Amino acid sequence: MSAGFLKAPSRRSLLPPPRAITAIDAFIRQPLVLLAAAAVCSLVIVVAATPRALPMAGGLLATILIGTAAPWLAVIGLRGRGRFDRQRCRVGESIQAEVSLEGHTAGWVDESSIEWSAARVAASRRDGRLLLVTLVPERRGRFPSSPPRVATNRPFGLVTAGRRIPFDGAVIVRPPTTPIRFPAALVAPRRHGHEPSEGVLGGCGDILGSRDYRPGDSTRQIHWPQTARRDRLVVCERPGNGSPTMRLVLAVHDPQLPPAEASAVLDAAVVIASSVVEAWAQRGVCCDLVSHEGSTRVRDPRSLEQALDTLACLELPAVRGSPAPAAAGQPSSRCGYDLELLIAPAGVVEQQRRCSAPDLQPGTARLTIGLASGDADAGARTIRPANAADRLILLPATADAPRLLDACLSEIGHDPDTKRR
Repeated sequence: MSAGFLKAPSRRSLLPPPRAITAIDAFIRQPLVLLAAAAVCSLVIVVAATPRALPMAGGLLATILIGTAAPWLAVIGLRGRGRFDRQRCRVGESIQAEVSLEGHTAGWVDESSIEWSAARVAASRRDGRLLLVTLVPERRGRFPSSPPRVATNRPFGLVTAGRRIPFDGAVIVRPPTTPIRFPAALVAPRRHGHEPSEGVLGGCGDILGSRDYRPGDSTRQIHWPQTARRDRLVVCERPGNGSPTMRLVLAVHDPQLPPAEASAVLDAAVVIASSVVEAWAQRGVCCDLVSHEGSTRVRDPRSLEQALDTLACLELPAVRGSPAPAAAGQPSSRCGYDLELLIAPAGVVEQQRRCSAPDLQPGTARLTIGLASGDADAGARTIRPANAADRLILLPATADAPRLLDACLSEIGHDPDTKRR
């Protein structure tokens, strides 16, 4: 090619990228853009063709002006405040929201003008400036995740203007739970009375005497005069309440899972953990709940409510690839646990099985629940390793997982009232 000639650019290189074409197409299809184009065309006709098109141009300009300004003028003077009739509910239960409105446009606001996230409106009625809306949350967690918004596009639907309504407090939406029986067949043979008393921790009751300190004893039980006299730690001996103790670990993060499957596994794990904590706490089981957001000790009704709220609001880690809880695959350093329950994705459980897992502490049983995503039609499988105190149950990550877990635990316990399949 000679130096005096340049290669002409191809036709394809002159076109904008596909994303720009899509954005331009979406912009052109907006009603306000179409009306503006029509108004410009009518003005051109007025100037170049005939004055009879002047009313058409004036009407189009008036429509654009009114349709653009009216929604914003409607919400500028609107003020509102809301509150809920309760602090907790379950998915599918109805709650009532009271929204008090003030302003010159408060009269036209109804349930169709308020945008709610993750909830559907079941009913609505008005009492003066007070709007009573009955809502049904459809997802667990804190509701509303963002303040509701009053939106309007009246009168022509050209522009949508909105204003957020602040609410006093929020509602903790818990998932529906299923009663799950306690695996007494795993815990009972290793409970107090079957093992030497040196492994039993007594944390409540009257003082029976004193003994040497053992790892796991509370520092509040240290008998300081006896400690100073003997030159070693001495604690107060108490009988304890004799209730089983459990550590429940949620290691729900698997970097290998796609976001949709990871969310399904998390929801199934939260439902199982909520069912276990709620059902076993009524039986008197003391539970330590461990997750990537921290730990919670369930010992009384107040701590039970706190644990259920924590589970309901549990989300995946913000940064993908973050490590699971340090306690997920390790036995507890605190002696006295009768059962260690681990709930994790099936991939994480498989990795831990391939690795060299530490032995169980004396007097502790382990139950591992692996959740497999994408196996909605699969049933539950119980795998019993060589150690009789170590059980593995594989469940599908579906809403039916708690019922399947209860069936597996009944099989482990050889419950004669359970129907066999």
